[in-house]
Amino acid sequence: MKKKLVAALCIAALAVGIFPANVLAASSDSWKVDYTKGAPSGSANPVDYAYVSYDAEGFYSYCSSITGSNDKRVSVTATNVGGFKNGSTKYITSTGRSARWQTVNSTKGTVTFKFVASGATNCSARGTINQY
Repeated sequence: MKKKLVAALCIAALAVGIFPANVLAASSDSWKVDYTKGAPSGSANPVDYAYVSYDAEGFYSYCSSITGSNDKRVSVTATNVGGFKNGSTKYITSTGRSARWQTVNSTKGTVTFKFVASGATNCSARGTINQY
């Protein structure tokens, strides 16, 4: 009985290690970035990644909250094999829905979005990235 349990746990551990996390991308993903000038690297996380399944209609980001210095902003860069009609980088400076990332070619797979917070002293923001 004990050997069967150990074998089952080993197989489960192998299965988790075989498949990268972005293979399980969905139609939306959440993101959160926090930047504070001079903060130790462990206490501030100015970069986050989100993974969304490819959608021929494109994508948009929704910012539910953003606070910080007057020049606060989050740059969002999308990576897709086919590219984008209107550029791959957008900027978030207020809450609400961002501009649309329109895809060029219909491909399959996962689109990676990189979120980077910046500002003179601080920036904290969170939201979601969604299929259009």
